Amino acid sequence: MYNNCDNRKPNNMNPEKISTNMENCETMSERNKEMISIIDATNKILKNNGVEQWIIGGFATEGYKEQITREHHDIDLMAWQKDKEKIHSLLKENGYEVNDGYQDEKGEYHKFNHKIVAKLNEIKTDIIFIEQDKKTKEIFPPSCAQFRFPQQFLNGKEISLELEDNIKAEFTVPSKELLLALKIKSDRPADQEDVRWFVHQINDPRKVKEIEKKYAFDYNKFHEIITE
Repeated sequence: MYNNCDNRKPNNMNPEKISTNMENCETMSERNKEMISIIDATNKILKNNGVEQWIIGGFATEGYKEQITREHHDIDLMAWQKDKEKIHSLLKENGYEVNDGYQDEKGEYHKFNHKIVAKLNEIKTDIIFIEQDKKTKEIFPPSCAQFRFPQQFLNGKEISLELEDNIKAEFTVPSKELLLALKIKSDRPADQEDVRWFVHQINDPRKVKEIEKKYAFDYNKFHEIITE
């Protein structure tokens, strides 16, 4: 399973090619509005109960941009493995449908590896769990232990978005470096757009090269690995 961690693909990281499509969009879809509200609600539930968590994926990029620039399909959240059962219980108590696996076409149930899926109003939140190596202090998802990053990559930013129709959301995102590491070899157009934006924001060719060399990893494959 871990062999899939190193799915190397080329990626154009020229910051001059950053697209501005939708960056000044005036309206959001109802689905995006619903997702922003769920991000805020989830953050409040977990934060108020002492659970540390970070939004990753597309909404983390939007948090740094301080605006919603495109349509999103789901929510990606990262938390500590030790809090898995607590998160499961808290979300279920607050009306979320929480699953730790899926049923295949034959009716057989398969458990996720270090992940749960929470649904509210048909909006899916993938919650991915991480651990810390006691010796090296590095952080890693247990199902892909090769993907390790320093603890300081978790030191990101507290986001507070105020959007149209009085929609507000507060949530935490990890560092730009971690978000870049997660997406740097993805072949999804939206992820490639995010990579170019983070490269431009970090504005340090040497640091970007180090991230590219160490984390030549496909974000899409990350989701596949943790659900195997």
